[in-house]
Order: sequence, then structure tokens, then C-alpha cells
Amino acid sequence: MLTASQVCEVLGISPDTLKRLIKAGEFPGAMRATPRPTGHWRIPEKSLEDYLKRNAVIPEPESARS
Repeated sequence: MLTASQVCEVLGISPDTLKRLIKAGEFPGAMRATPRPTGHWRIPEKSLEDYLKRNAVIPEPESARS
């Protein structure tokens, strides 16, 4: 499972955008780390891989980010 921050970094999106995508069903299996409504999200690696394939998003290499 990945944290929301990790997924946001890979996709280059904001946490709010990620929340909208999760609510739209783009990341099946995403769940809150705690049962509280304010709990942090966890996203299965497979969901991120599938999203990247569906949307042809190619992550920028680490060396190009700095």
C-alpha cells in the first residue's frame, strides 16, 4: 500500500486532486488508514499501476526532478 503523498508525488498532483480521483473510483481498493473520516488514505500499488496504464502517464525520472 502506498501513502497519498507517494501517489501524489508520482502523478505530480495535489492531495485534493487525488481525493477527487479516489472518490471517482479511479483507485479501486483505496482505503483510509484509520476508520475516522479524516484518516489518511492508502492506495494499493496495483491501483496506481493500472491508473498509469489507463492514462498513459509516464512518471518523470527522479534525476530530472532536481
